[in-house]
Amino acid sequence: MFRQARLGTKTELVEGGRVEYLLTNGAQAGPLIVCENGLGSPLESWDWFTGSDHLKDHKILAYNRAGYGASRSNQSGPQFLANLLAKIGNHDPLVFVTHSLGVFHYLRALPYCGSLLPPVLGAVIVDGTDATQFQDQNTSIEPFDKVRQALTIQCFSALIGTALHSPALAREVSYRGVIQRSFIDYSVSPRTAFNARAEFSHAMKFPPRLPSTTIPTKIISAEHGATNSAEHLAEQIALSRSLHANKPISIRGATHRSILGDRVHANAVAKEVSEFVVSIRN
Repeated sequence: MFRQARLGTKTELVEGGRVEYLLTNGAQAGPLIVCENGLGSPLESWDWFTGSDHLKDHKILAYNRAGYGASRSNQSGPQFLANLLAKIGNHDPLVFVTHSLGVFHYLRALPYCGSLLPPVLGAVIVDGTDATQFQDQNTSIEPFDKVRQALTIQCFSALIGTALHSPALAREVSYRGVIQRSFIDYSVSPRTAFNARAEFSHAMKFPPRLPSTTIPTKIISAEHGATNSAEHLAEQIALSRSLHANKPISIRGATHRSILGDRVHANAVAKEVSEFVVSIRN
């Protein structure tokens, strides 16, 4: 079923299919901030972030990857993003802001920046997944098997219409009314569930390469992860080292979802992103 673009977004034809996106035009010249969604999350997840006063002067692009929301395409990854950038006529350099598994899509795009894609000036990783865990053949796959099992249960519950995880999801995010409903509806839809499982399996089989050169990178961590706070911080520190970044900045009280889904937490993230963009632009 075709999903109509929500208020403020556009759905347009691009080479290979169509893409749903949100583009804000800031007053300042400079890089385009590209938001990469987390696993199974639609572009609604960036609503508080893109609307923050801290970013009102910055240009921001949030979009749904192929298979999510109204985006459909026979192309994916860097090529899909390149098609979108061509559609909106962007020639500015990029700053990637990623959430969760979105860091994988940034790392996959990185080798194409400066050729297929514009150059990248930097990246902000928001409660990201440590790619080195997927590359280390000696790492136990038990944590990833648990994720895969959870995604399989999510697919089944979405198919039979029970959406068992929906109440828990709703407790962690508090978007504006229409955005909240849209976020929940599409987060628990069968198409989203199956697409998320496929994305995770692909990340397991084909982990992206870590950058060989130092790219300005800021790590922003939720205070509370799926594990206890101390263990979660240790995971984020490991991620920062693998990406040659400084020690993570922790958002007090935030969880993995509320770091974008709560207005206060998302506003804190937006402030950090704005300061980062200004620092690398100057």
